[in-house]
Amino acid sequence: MLHANPGLRDLSLWRLPVYHVLPVIALPHLQALALTLGSLTNPEWLTQIPTLRFLALRQVRKLSDLTPVTRLRALQWLWLETLTVDRLPDFGSNTMLTRAECLGMRHLRHPAALEGLAAAPQLRELLVAAPHLPVDALVPFVDHPTLERAEIVLGSQHRDRDAGNLLRLPPPRSDTQFAATHELTRIL
Repeated sequence: MLHANPGLRDLSLWRLPVYHVLPVIALPHLQALALTLGSLTNPEWLTQIPTLRFLALRQVRKLSDLTPVTRLRALQWLWLETLTVDRLPDFGSNTMLTRAECLGMRHLRHPAALEGLAAAPQLRELLVAAPHLPVDALVPFVDHPTLERAEIVLGSQHRDRDAGNLLRLPPPRSDTQFAATHELTRIL
């Protein structure tokens, strides 16, 4: 079915061992990709889709290295959910990345876990829900030159309040508002 639709712009795959399906398919116009509940051992093939503007990696098993995602130059919105990644790579070369969501990220525990994401030079909106992340991990965002909105949930009212006091930013826009503003498709 995917072979018959080379002009596909948006794709959502659920419960698939992704590396068996997508590496052999050319999707030159794909702008939005959501992978949910599947498995992915080698995310390197993502770099073959340089047109991606929205990428959601949700509950994808076996995914431990997000470095290839940093080579997606058109990426504007990154949604990471319930992954086993313990630190995010350096997004300093992602000049288009304006929104990042890290939800249910229980393995983010180190004070430097988000430093790589803070390197994204155009990041404007940030959502983080990581119950074991220390408040200190948010320090790199304090003087971020472009960050305008953030919502941080760390698992307790006290830690959430400390994070809010540290960043002092309004919450991000809704998914639909952000998508409409940037002409992006948010898919599940």
